[in-house]
Amino acid sequence: MKIARNIFNYFIITFFWCGLLYSLFWIKKPEANCNVFIPASTTNVIQIKPKALVTELLPDIYLKNKDIALINSIHSYLFSGKKASTETLFYFDLNYPIYLVHCKLNNQSTWLCKGKPNGKSFSKKPSKYIYSKKGNDLYANLDGTFSANNREQLKKEIFADPIRLLITNESLSAYSISNGKLKNKYIPQFMDNKISILTSGENIKERKILINKPNSFHLSTDFIEKINLPKSITEYNYLTDNLIGFSINYYGAESNAKTDFLSPVPKFESILSFKKQFLIDSLQKRIVLHFGNEAKTYPGKIEFYEQNYYFHQIDSATIYIGSYSFQSTKIKLANQSFQMTGEPKYLTQIKNLGLWGTLLNLIPSYSSSDYFFKTIKTIEKKEGTNNTTIQIEFKPRTIPRIELIRLFLALNS
Repeated sequence: MKIARNIFNYFIITFFWCGLLYSLFWIKKPEANCNVFIPASTTNVIQIKPKALVTELLPDIYLKNKDIALINSIHSYLFSGKKASTETLFYFDLNYPIYLVHCKLNNQSTWLCKGKPNGKSFSKKPSKYIYSKKGNDLYANLDGTFSANNREQLKKEIFADPIRLLITNESLSAYSISNGKLKNKYIPQFMDNKISILTSGENIKERKILINKPNSFHLSTDFIEKINLPKSITEYNYLTDNLIGFSINYYGAESNAKTDFLSPVPKFESILSFKKQFLIDSLQKRIVLHFGNEAKTYPGKIEFYEQNYYFHQIDSATIYIGSYSFQSTKIKLANQSFQMTGEPKYLTQIKNLGLWGTLLNLIPSYSSSDYFFKTIKTIEKKEGTNNTTIQIEFKPRTIPRIELIRLFLALNS
């Protein structure tokens, strides 16, 4: 009976994908490179080509994947009818690329979905969509709705004096923009159990970053703009408003029997780079205000849940904060916008939880993220003549696309 049910499930899903492919392939092939017009305030763009992406996913889903539960989860998600993203995409013609655009509208950071209308009437959703007949472009607000009070003004902000961005012929790519000009582009490529992210763009002003250490996850990036930060983080506006870049080595977290297991203590080292002078004394005083009575402050140090966090003034606009005392041999100079190396498994690692660890794994968002990070063996950076490649190597016999789909479904279940 179980075998018959599995065969039936495969038949239903195969029928669905065949129908989808039938509609996708009877379309005009997009140009290899094309100009895309986006709002003048745009800071980030993600390009998705549904046709190309689906045809790349199918071999992994049907020929390499052996987990029927995953296929059933994909089917359930696609036909659930409860996802806002599904409703949003219904009004777009998926024969053409879809663009996720981050920009400012009415001085508020927001994410928009841009594409071509599918010919069906979208006038029933006037609060969420804005359309231009001139370019036949349709925009949807992913963060909510467009205000009826200033709808015409928002339409002008979207379509007046747009930026022209040259998009390459990739099924998936991302672009960062600064002052109306292309800053960096990121193009992921899949091969066997590896994902290579080709990065290219302009070099930034040289700044101090950490040297990546073994048994850690390292990330260094320039901080162009706050992108829809949670409300809890807006309490740190005095910090983020002046931040131009940061660098971190993360070593995981640890729970102490004498502290609350729900407040694990992270182990890390970080360097914060600011636009102007920023002194550790004022920074310590402000940080302690958010930690409450559990934190104690000393010159150049904060004690929190029996863990010391050390502060060091590297220069007038650069501060070191870490679980270990500062050493000048730990830093170097770099002018690249983005660097990532190490082992992501440390992002969800919490030691000494004991039985509490079992309860933590019952939280889907944590368990799925933890599982995904543990499938990654390592992340390495490879320097090229005009570009840098971030290579993410998964464990042997692991299919990166499948693991990404599994993570997406788990986080959106």
